[in-house]
This record gives sequence, C-alpha cells and structure tokens, in this order.
Amino acid sequence: MSPDRLSSTFAALADPTRRAILARLASGETSVMELAEPFDMSLAYAFVDGQWLPCTADAFLQMQGCSDTKVIEVTRSQMEETGVSHFECPTCLAVRDIQPKGGRVKFPSHSKRMTTTPNRGSRWVKQEIAWKLSDA
Repeated sequence: MSPDRLSSTFAALADPTRRAILARLASGETSVMELAEPFDMSLAYAFVDGQWLPCTADAFLQMQGCSDTKVIEVTRSQMEETGVSHFECPTCLAVRDIQPKGGRVKFPSHSKRMTTTPNRGSRWVKQEIAWKLSDA
C-alpha cells in the first residue's frame, strides 16, 4: 500500500462516525437504514477520494435491494422438526432458503421480488407477529 493511500485510509478511520459504522458492521449483518439510524449523514459521507469506503459500498449495494434483513423468530429446532428452511420476506415476498448462522436465522439482503405470481410450496411466512408454516 502506498504511503498516500495508507494516509488516506488512516485519515478516514480517524473519523469517529466511520469507526462507529465499522463497529456496527462488525457486530453482524445489518441494513443501510440500521447503519445510518444513529447518525445524521448521507451515503455520500463515506465517499473518499473518488472511492466508496468498502463498508459503505457494500451497504449501498444492499440498499438497492430489499431492506428487510431482520432476525427471524424461528429456531433451528423448529426448522429441523418441519424440514423447511424456505422463508418468505415480509416486505417484498421473495422466498429464500436460509440456514441458521450462530444460532439465529436472519433474512439476508436480497433483490426485491419482481414478479406477482403467488409463492408455492412449504415455507415460513410472517403472519401478523409470528412466523407460521404455509403450504399455499
């Protein structure tokens, strides 16, 4: 790494807001909205010397998709008992096969569903406040 690039990197990391964003990213997957929530900032804030800082570039790509990346209140044992690991996003209705990581199930960042055809097959669907199995 060149001295100028190294200086730019350390200058960017000297900013307490950027360090706080990196700390939030290190704690696990999060949406752009969750990242920006405690700060009064725009995405352009982390654009340095004509390049996105890596953490912001990833967050920007996630924002172009569906922003629903919350933890799903279904346990590993429930998934094993039913044999179903497909989940329907409550925001855009995209269906994804999700495996638990670290004891929790979390909807990954994903592209928004572009079709309006009904989903079919067994999957977990959020109904009101709880996740239920659906075979429709």
